[in-house]
Amino acid sequence: MILFAIVFCGCLLNPVLSDQTITLTDEDPSYTWKQSSEGKITIEADEGYQIAVHILYLNLDGENNNMVTIENVPEDGEGTEEMMFTYILSNMSYFFNYNKLLAQYVGTNSSNNFSIEFTRQGKALTTTTTEISTTTEFLPTPAETEKSTITVYIYGKASNEYNKAVIVQLKNVLANMGQDYCSVQVCPLNGSITTNNINIQTLVKCSVLWENYDTCASLTFGIPVNILEEYQNNSLWENYQLNEKHLQIMWSTYASKYLETLGLSVYPVPNIESIFRHKSILFCFVIVFFVIIILVIRRVTEKINKKRIKRKSDAVSIMDSQNRISQASLTPHYLQELPPLFSTDFPLYPEQKSHNANYGEFNETFTDDLEDNYNIKNNETITIVGDLEELDDTQA
Repeated sequence: MILFAIVFCGCLLNPVLSDQTITLTDEDPSYTWKQSSEGKITIEADEGYQIAVHILYLNLDGENNNMVTIENVPEDGEGTEEMMFTYILSNMSYFFNYNKLLAQYVGTNSSNNFSIEFTRQGKALTTTTTEISTTTEFLPTPAETEKSTITVYIYGKASNEYNKAVIVQLKNVLANMGQDYCSVQVCPLNGSITTNNINIQTLVKCSVLWENYDTCASLTFGIPVNILEEYQNNSLWENYQLNEKHLQIMWSTYASKYLETLGLSVYPVPNIESIFRHKSILFCFVIVFFVIIILVIRRVTEKINKKRIKRKSDAVSIMDSQNRISQASLTPHYLQELPPLFSTDFPLYPEQKSHNANYGEFNETFTDDLEDNYNIKNNETITIVGDLEELDDTQA
């Protein structure tokens, strides 16, 4: 079972055996630290570099608080970021956005064993940075009707990757842009543009609706500059210089050239209206699709219910026809003379108490002579009908 704990804090550790400082250079960009007499080591690199930590393997007695901790060495008010490793861990990598780390091992179990590799990554700060003035310079402020900043979008790094070293590099790039722009525009600057003139207001991530937003950063900055005193009353230079309009021209002209030196590029801002329109169309298609699905399901359900009801009604009609008393089997009227076939022994109407009166096999007075008389009456009726037909034929 692999267990490990990562803790961010600034706690103090127990005393360790010895100290050692390891500097990562071009000749030795990595160092492997193994469980030995060095209980405490410092790993450092030149400014601008970062240090990656790779846990090759680690097996410590965590139940007895044996552990390895790695933390950054804070500078200039930086916070302390510490990671603690214990129990069993192998083949895991972590990245520290700092150029100086402190690693400590605390353990009493002789079976403890670990191997941790520290590797230098990134680029060192250039030595040709713009010289920062040590004197306090009062920078101009724009009028209420003027805007002194612009918002641009940079592609290549996430917003949380812009540490102090990268910010310094970015300020140098912006200062060089402003210097080149003012040289072309022949601005009567009072001195040169340095990092002191760069005012970075915000540096945040781009909208999540944009493509590749995770490596895009939104930068809002301004470059206030001072004009020579003899030009301050000139109508051409009396207003605030490098306002929003000038900064947009500067950015569109020099941004691609200078950002390449940092491994960055200008992020092409997508058309928000086009994105919104496409999202709306897609949403409408999804709604129509679900409506069609619901209507199809409803139609199929209705057909199934109709077939089910029809089968049920057919069965009911068949049962009704089987259970219904046929009109041919109804007992004739009590005044109608009945042959023996229809004789009954139960009363049907209150006016006639017995249905077998005068006729039927249950009538004691019904004899064969009466039956013969009944047959004769039937024959006479047939004969009369026959005579009527002959009369009709004769008249025709």
